[in-house]
Amino acid sequence: MAEDILKDVTFIKQLGGAEDLIFGFGTIAQIRNGQTVTISKINADTIPYNDADSIGAIIAKILAKYPL
Repeated sequence: MAEDILKDVTFIKQLGGAEDLIFGFGTIAQIRNGQTVTISKINADTIPYNDADSIGAIIAKILAKYPL
């Protein structure tokens, strides 16, 4: 059954540019293929550092250990 589903999948490569990157905090709504989807803005808390932590979490741990 899974083989039947995979036969019908079509991947279309879309080129990206600077306009496609949204930095900040929070989310925005975009319309993709006629459907509204929620997109998270890019920041240190949304970029993974490893399996358990984001870059923001690692920075917070470092600052907690070595305050300015």
